[in-house]
Amino acid sequence: MVPDVADLLVVAAVTYDWRTRGRPHPVWIVGGVVLVLMQVSRPMIAVTPQWKAAAALLGRLGAP
Repeated sequence: MVPDVADLLVVAAVTYDWRTRGRPHPVWIVGGVVLVLMQVSRPMIAVTPQWKAAAALLGRLGAP
């Protein structure tokens, strides 16, 4: 898996906090975990019939 820009920003922020404050802020840890979980679960959810139906519904909402 190739890291996204968001992943790199979280890693940079955690590194900065660790070096300047001695520990990372808890929000960076929680946000990083949520970000990774979203990236891991996205391919599994994207192929389900429920998501395809929801995506079709959302697509119809924006149609003229």
